[in-house]
Amino acid sequence: MLVSGGLLVKDKTKAAISFMSRNTATATVKATEVGMQWEQGNMKQGMLWEDYVGKSLPADARLPKNFKTFDYYDGATKTATSVKSMDTQTMAKLANPNQVYSSIKGNIDAAAKFKEYALSGRELTSSMISNREIQLAIPADTTKEGANKFLI
Repeated sequence: MLVSGGLLVKDKTKAAISFMSRNTATATVKATEVGMQWEQGNMKQGMLWEDYVGKSLPADARLPKNFKTFDYYDGATKTATSVKSMDTQTMAKLANPNQVYSSIKGNIDAAAKFKEYALSGRELTSSMISNREIQLAIPADTTKEGANKFLI
């Protein structure tokens, strides 16, 4: 069991989601601004989102393609960032919202459990990281009720 903010919580995942809902920022960015096209695969969805997120980071923050868990590391702020996109409006995810929950939980677990990795001359270790972020893009037509189904 985990005690967080005076509350007794049995499930660490629910505690993490509760913490995130109180301690995260959300912003709405139009897919057209990013160039994203939902339902068109990773190259027209995820990679464009990854590039967009990188515009706000130092030029040397980008980790090599296929780096484990994280896409960016900002040495000045010691922040490792994982950039993800998820189309929550597919038939499979609408029929089984637990798929979305499982995917998000997997991303959170991977970021939390990251120890070390090196690729193409870039190394990242947990001792180098003070902040772990996941920048997740989802379609604008994801309703709050729908999001609650797979987050809680």
